[in-house]
Amino acid sequence: MFIRTEELESVAGVAFIRPAEILEIDSHTRRVFVRIDDDPGVWARLAIQLGLDLAAGDEVLVAGERGEELFVTGVLNCRNRSPVGPGQLSADCGAYAEISASSSGQAIRVFSPAKQLVFEYDPASGAARVDLPRGDLEIRTQDGDMTFSSDQEIRFRGRSIELAASSAVKLGVIDSSGSTVSELKADTRHLRLTSPEVGITAARGDFQLTETRFIGEQIQGTVKHVRLIANKVETTAKTIVQKATNVYRTVEKLMQLRAGRQRSIIESTHDLKARNIYARATEDFKVQGDQIHLG
Repeated sequence: MFIRTEELESVAGVAFIRPAEILEIDSHTRRVFVRIDDDPGVWARLAIQLGLDLAAGDEVLVAGERGEELFVTGVLNCRNRSPVGPGQLSADCGAYAEISASSSGQAIRVFSPAKQLVFEYDPASGAARVDLPRGDLEIRTQDGDMTFSSDQEIRFRGRSIELAASSAVKLGVIDSSGSTVSELKADTRHLRLTSPEVGITAARGDFQLTETRFIGEQIQGTVKHVRLIANKVETTAKTIVQKATNVYRTVEKLMQLRAGRQRSIIESTHDLKARNIYARATEDFKVQGDQIHLG
């Protein structure tokens, strides 16, 4: 409702009550320099306790007598800032901080202009939380290291997590003495995994390697089906032991065995069939059996 100036002049017996615009603030003397109507400006004392810091451009209510000391008795417009209560601190943009009660005592909270919680610290539990409903969060240092340290756990959760480095990325697990026991390190040319034990579990695996080298003391495996396709397979070993229920080999051309000695122990029948058979010995050729049939 609009109130005429003539009606304001008779309120509480004062000479006048006028709206005014703040031009300057002197926080030490609690005085503000205001402009009333078309006047060039005049100083007025704050006669109210505010939970909101005043700023230039705010509209206040000034009361007094012309030529005498004036007083600011109210706030009409705070440049779209929301008033805050006791224990609160507000910025010009509308963001504010407050000390409020929590289940364990008092907590410090920071709110955005939209009154959304951005930061919270609980001194009793020592827990701090940064919460951004919208917008990005960037932590950056141009000349220095950055360390995230905790005696408990550090968790990263998100739709996707990206780690990128210009030289190397290292993930490690240390023991109680500070020594690294397991480590995954990637640089511009190598990816190395070091650990006392490594386990991989997957429904399907795909490995595409131009060259592979394995060095170890023992290999054990249980596989239902093995299929290997290669142009050439070479095996070098001191002793080879093979056990199977059935062995089937198909060789289209030549199969050659070169050995110092050869011994075949067959419990049942030895069946040898060929178009032509040549048996040649440089010394003795012995054939022994209960019965020998030729022809």
